[in-house]
Amino acid sequence: MRASQRDFRQAVTLSRLGDSEAAIATFLRYVNARSGDVTPSERNIREVQLAEFYAYLNRPRECGELLGKLLRRPS
Repeated sequence: MRASQRDFRQAVTLSRLGDSEAAIATFLRYVNARSGDVTPSERNIREVQLAEFYAYLNRPRECGELLGKLLRRPS
């Protein structure tokens, strides 16, 4: 398993254990992974997943800000 995938799974696990701050930090590490196989479209997908993650954690401000940023970006 790639390190970034491990970060994704760890973030989900941390959120289910109730440690939302550590979960967000880990998810951000997943989104910002710099491995050679992360294309710009893959990064967009990861940012959408992050917005969903913010919604799951009941963080509407962060979710809205990220979605606004994503909607302004040409696709």
